[in-house]
Amino acid sequence: MKRILLITLLVCSFVELGASEENIRINEFCIKGREWIELYNPNPFDVSLNGYSIETKEDLFEFTGGTIPADGFYIFEPSGFLDNDGDIITLRDNTNSTIDMVSYGYEGYAPTPPSHKSCAFINEEWNLDLTPTKGEENDVANVSLGSSLMINEIYEKTIEFYNPQEIPINIKDFFITDGDKIDTIDLNSTIYPHDVLVFESTITFTEKDVLYLFDNLGRLIDMIGYYSHDLDESLQRIPDGDPTFGYSWETSNLYDIPESLGSLNDFFIISEVYKNFIELYTPIPREVSFSITLETKREFTLYVDRFLIISNNDRSFFREFRFHSDIVINESFNEITIEFKGMEDHLIYDHETLARIPIKPNSDFKETKPTPKEYNRLYSLDPPLVITEVMYNPKKPQLDKYYEWIEIYNRSELPYDPENLYFENKKINGDLIPPGEYAVIADSDTHLFDEIDIKNKLKLDGNLSLSNSGDYIAIMEGDIILDDMTYHKNSSKEGFSLEKINGLWRKGRFGGTPGYAIEIEEREYYDTILCIFRNNDELEKEIAEKIAELESTSLSNSEEFLSIKNEFESFKGGFIIKNRFLKDLKRRLDSLKIYE
Repeated sequence: MKRILLITLLVCSFVELGASEENIRINEFCIKGREWIELYNPNPFDVSLNGYSIETKEDLFEFTGGTIPADGFYIFEPSGFLDNDGDIITLRDNTNSTIDMVSYGYEGYAPTPPSHKSCAFINEEWNLDLTPTKGEENDVANVSLGSSLMINEIYEKTIEFYNPQEIPINIKDFFITDGDKIDTIDLNSTIYPHDVLVFESTITFTEKDVLYLFDNLGRLIDMIGYYSHDLDESLQRIPDGDPTFGYSWETSNLYDIPESLGSLNDFFIISEVYKNFIELYTPIPREVSFSITLETKREFTLYVDRFLIISNNDRSFFREFRFHSDIVINESFNEITIEFKGMEDHLIYDHETLARIPIKPNSDFKETKPTPKEYNRLYSLDPPLVITEVMYNPKKPQLDKYYEWIEIYNRSELPYDPENLYFENKKINGDLIPPGEYAVIADSDTHLFDEIDIKNKLKLDGNLSLSNSGDYIAIMEGDIILDDMTYHKNSSKEGFSLEKINGLWRKGRFGGTPGYAIEIEEREYYDTILCIFRNNDELEKEIAEKIAELESTSLSNSEEFLSIKNEFESFKGGFIIKNRFLKDLKRRLDSLKIYE
């Protein structure tokens, strides 16, 4: 329930005026000890506050009088008006229009001030003021996120700091706070570039806390929070010093994994399993030492660029995904165990495709489509809708935003209700799509529907904004992808659509055929959006020389070497040799040391 509150006025003069040239703004506030909110009038004349209001998540204050003087301040001191952990303060004018807003604590980027401290506005940002300037001009230090040390890990009351800079930084007299207590770092210690330091804090962290780090000048240099997440292990930034500043689990980009205090953070886990491959993932490209146990245990040390593919049938894998796996182990995938830096990841595999979504240690495995060496996405295994045609680059002088469109097809036997249909984060609105019929998605202010007779029209809450230089398109039902596609700059020409024919995307007709199918003339050749590279003679020569060099070594009898040699020889001659294929062979040759 919202309550009308009494206030203590700092300013008593009153001059009735109309609309101001600049908006009154929230300038400073204190939430603990004695609450107060300071408003500032940047205009050279007085402004009446009659009809203005200030609202939080739970309460409302309505002004029935009062004036804020020219270039002056107005203070009011309510009681129990502001949430101590996080709130949203909204200022509205006498037309009920929002003219300013600040979110603090677990609700936004403004820091939560401890008791008798304030949060003050400075250079378009908010910072903690240890010496509040109630009714006076703010003199707080600037915000400087990412300019110095960062909070790299939190485990119970222990904090690990990381130096992402290229110069050593002495941490003495830096301080941290969670909005309740201030903890000054009394260590006369230097953290060298890309190194860490562990600090035992006296602060007890709770779910709604945001941890703020300030340098010795009072500048806010880092902040992270984990609100909305049940903490199981240690909060970690991965990669180390990830420059994502947040106030909640969603905005801070953190990982909840076993603590690794005093060392750089990283993990190596099973991210996806399919009938012919296991995908392992580390968020940091680096050399990794690990063991994998299938029917037998094997140990490896090799460089991993985030994804590592282990196949039990490389020929089958190549036919399906058009590139080769990194390692071949001809054993069953029924039970998989990965050991890495004392951490164990275990999976009993009994489905078609299982993937962690998102790829984090504590994410559940979900059934989806296989996407080796890509970030996992949750796909519908039997989607009612599919994308059939896209117009991303309409012919000029038409404006793109008014004539871009995506065509979808209802492949199910039932009418489809688009109630929960999305493009990116934008809602798609429209009527039921009959089974076996097409529908067209366009901007909310499209001209297309006024000029072309289209039966099933769907409008987006916003703009499609399809890039002419290439883009990724996904149609989603909630958080599940029904269908997606990727196009490139030269996938089609200006004014021509992209059509999906027999599972293959190709250049369509001029203007496209939005809302209906067309008969396709059979041709022996047509342009596709598949990127086929020309023969790379230099790389081919390098591979041939490397194979010849290894012929005289003990590796020449290894299974992997013989596989590489046979594949290379079989793809020479009359075939188009793809650059990607050659690079893959070169990488496998360079990695042969793991088979010694």
